[in-house]
Amino acid sequence: MSLDDEGLLRSLIDQAPFPVALRDLEGRVQLVNRRSSAVVGRSPEELLQSTSGEVFDAATAAALDELEARVLASGEVASTEVHGTLPEGHCDYLVTKYPVRDDQGAMVGVGGISIDITERKRVENRLREAEDRFRGAFNSAAVGMALVGDDGSFLAVNRALCAIVGYSEEELLQRTFQQITHPDDVDGDVALVRQVLEGEIQSYQLDKRYIRKDSEPVWVRLSVSLVRDAEGKPVHFVAQVKDIGEQRRAEELAEQLSHSQKLDAVGRL
Repeated sequence: MSLDDEGLLRSLIDQAPFPVALRDLEGRVQLVNRRSSAVVGRSPEELLQSTSGEVFDAATAAALDELEARVLASGEVASTEVHGTLPEGHCDYLVTKYPVRDDQGAMVGVGGISIDITERKRVENRLREAEDRFRGAFNSAAVGMALVGDDGSFLAVNRALCAIVGYSEEELLQRTFQQITHPDDVDGDVALVRQVLEGEIQSYQLDKRYIRKDSEPVWVRLSVSLVRDAEGKPVHFVAQVKDIGEQRRAEELAEQLSHSQKLDAVGRL
């Protein structure tokens, strides 16, 4: 460093874009930078010798004191996320505290820096809310739904699909769609999957049979599309499964009736 090492160090701390503070072993402020002062809305002189409880609300002060106690007990760096109300409004900070030692290695205080993560937390909360809405719609859908890996493994399934095939969620997540598909229908389904992966088609619809857990076949109408990432790489398939067993039985009865009527007409002739 140059001639005024202490002045340079003070300038470095003071101009840091995040709060920096030093407390003694009794938890009283010995040093704060300008950002610390601005965040709590008090001058550095007002903050000197203050405790957490004299500056922050009770919950925030308790979280900071608990973090500081961990550092004093372990002599190690520790971090925690703190939510509090400041003059800037409701804020979230990642607070990191660390032991400060003298030349002989004895602990003389606890240093701390705080990084504002308010916007990051807002984004995380929005993403969590969006995920919750998707999960609710996924699980409550009237038709069977599944997220499927490019190897055919089930990544997520909803209640309606479990009801159609008779397996529990846990059981399906340990299987592939090939394992529960009727042997005569596997090749056609796999061929369409391959076409989607190779970009020849965007999606497909197929009437096929699953084999239920009780070994009974069930006819379904399967609609499948592929989700890709920003680079165009496959992420997973989205499958919608509708039970068309009743429809198929009605069609078969109608066909049998038509055939019977034709035979009856021929007999009369």
